[in-house]
Amino acid sequence: MLKKYFLAIVCAAGLACATLAHPVSAAEGDVAVAADVDPDQAELDALQAQIEQLIVDNANDPEALKAAIEAFVAASAKPELAAKAVVAALTHPKSQAAIAALSANAQLKVAAGEGLGAAIATIALTNPDAAAAMQASVAASGDTSLASAVSTGTESKTATLRQQQSQKQQEAKDTTPETPISAE
Repeated sequence: MLKKYFLAIVCAAGLACATLAHPVSAAEGDVAVAADVDPDQAELDALQAQIEQLIVDNANDPEALKAAIEAFVAASAKPELAAKAVVAALTHPKSQAAIAALSANAQLKVAAGEGLGAAIATIALTNPDAAAAMQASVAASGDTSLASAVSTGTESKTATLRQQQSQKQQEAKDTTPETPISAE
């Protein structure tokens, strides 16, 4: 019976001495935790979760997913990070629901890629460096079907933007007189 008590006392003393040998302050513990967490990775993971939720929410409507991805990326404060999140969600989804939705409907990946491409075209108007970085993220994925969908989306949106710009220029060149000729 004394052996049990003696063993318990020795173990407790050993643990107490171990903590005295190198006490960890609260500040050291915080620094160690902070060093292990990459803020960009945490933000990327959060964005990927949001993208995967868009995929699940629009699982039956690829066109709605395309528009949702375009709006999400174009409105993002960090479009390059948002593009990486879209690529990650399409190539390596984490949630079972997103995996199931993408497996059940191959058009979702195409639509999301086209939406990303459209966002890249829009962003290229004001931030060509960000657009180039976004294109590089897609290329780095190695997913040729995704790259093709993004390219299609970029080309389509670029054509639309050019057409809108041309229409604005035509409206600016309108030579219609203010008073009708018959009134003269």
